[in-house]
Amino acid sequence: MQRVLADFQLSPNQIILLVSGALLIYLIRRWRQITLQKQKSTGAAARYTAPAARGSPLSVREVATELQALLAELEESSRRLTAQLDNRHTRIEQLLAEADEKIARLERLSAGTAAAPSIETPPVPRHAPVPMPPVASEAERMLHGHVELFVAR
Repeated sequence: MQRVLADFQLSPNQIILLVSGALLIYLIRRWRQITLQKQKSTGAAARYTAPAARGSPLSVREVATELQALLAELEESSRRLTAQLDNRHTRIEQLLAEADEKIARLERLSAGTAAAPSIETPPVPRHAPVPMPPVASEAERMLHGHVELFVAR
């Protein structure tokens, strides 16, 4: 057998693949034959049973109604997604416009400082926070924190 296959110049992997494919085709055909035989035998018995006992397939009208409902749901979902994308697109355009304005402002400021002679300004002295007596309530603590922040500026 190998000599016959060697005449075709097939590698061992190709031989395995070929045999596997043939086996797969055989199994599919056999499975199909068995299924058809089962359908024939149950089909004859089903003809003699009452129509209500059989699982009746959906009528064309029911299928059409279900498809229309699904299409309406799909349309609504696509509208929502489109609205979300439009909102995000608008927001991104706003942010880009703001960023462009800030960049232009920074360029104007940097051009203005480059053209003007450098003048050294003395550092602003920071005041030490005023020590306060211990506070009794949460509201007073919050007020105390805001006063310290205000004084520190």
